Amino acid sequence: MPHHGELGKVGGMRERDFRHAVPAAFALPFIEQLNRLGCDVESLWRDAHMSVPVKEVQRRRVPTLPTGEFARFYRLAIGALEGRCCAREGGRPLGKLAVDMMCYTLIHCATLEKAVERAALFNRAMEERGADAQLQRRGERVWFTIDTRRRVRDGAAMLVDLTGINLHYQLFSWLVGRRLPEVEAGLAYPPPSRPNPLYEAYGIPLRFDQQVNYLSFPANCLRLKLVRSHAELERVIGFLPFRLDVGNARSGNLVLSIRLLIADALQHQGRVPDAEAVAQLFYMSTASMRRHLRAEGSSYSGLRGACQREAAEHLLRHTDMPIAEVARRVGLGGGRAFRRSFRQWTRALPSEFRRRAAGR
Repeated sequence: MPHHGELGKVGGMRERDFRHAVPAAFALPFIEQLNRLGCDVESLWRDAHMSVPVKEVQRRRVPTLPTGEFARFYRLAIGALEGRCCAREGGRPLGKLAVDMMCYTLIHCATLEKAVERAALFNRAMEERGADAQLQRRGERVWFTIDTRRRVRDGAAMLVDLTGINLHYQLFSWLVGRRLPEVEAGLAYPPPSRPNPLYEAYGIPLRFDQQVNYLSFPANCLRLKLVRSHAELERVIGFLPFRLDVGNARSGNLVLSIRLLIADALQHQGRVPDAEAVAQLFYMSTASMRRHLRAEGSSYSGLRGACQREAAEHLLRHTDMPIAEVARRVGLGGGRAFRRSFRQWTRALPSEFRRRAAGR
């Protein structure tokens, strides 16, 4: 059973309102661990097409990173760390297909209790690729323990394990249609050597130096009915693993989290999630999401358009992808509609933009 060490509070995320860019400090734990494991960080940074040198971020001379760039780097970095951590243990990453199959095994459960129990069974059934997961109860709280059986417990493994805990937290909350209350996560790792606001961006209070990784919440949540359907899962399954809780309705900064979600979806799914699917991922109705965004001076259509423009400019600037394919990849399948939108965004046609970018 996990024990209660000092609750970890790292960084000062709420002190600044990053509405349209991610604090560059978010990238530092990944850069540090990639370097420590001997990864070619410069190459990975180039693959993410970052607009500033990585050394400038390391020297803390850059305050923010564009959302699209950070989304690319985050996915590449966590994938590289997971691959290295699994390789040194003689195992393999769980993989997106296995995560999807776990979601499908949970969707037809009646209650959260059944879903958590099934998630534990699924992890154990994956043997060396999964974790030794258990549902444990004590008094008014429950613990979903996730023992990844790592022999090496360092900063890289902690980032990978924290990503897994975050996935389960998102999935359980989405299944019941609300953010699980009074949640905390335990990590079988010491606190990071340096404070960083990234650890607050997972939206879960963290306890370090625990006996085992865990996700804990009130026991009465186990009685909650699952409210999501198989059809709804089909609409969001491509977006479930990627979500940082950088901003939410309670903190008055929902814009950035939605921008990150859309940017990642465009880059790795080639499609834009609709407003209803995004609202579900943030545990609210579409009307409530629109109301919160309006209060922040934004809108879903505006955020979608901004991300589509950023993705289109990136593809035109860094690839030789045909313009028709660029249009499809940013969710504007018709060439005419894409040209019209792109001209409204940039006052140039896509072909003109590409020629100018190539001439620089």
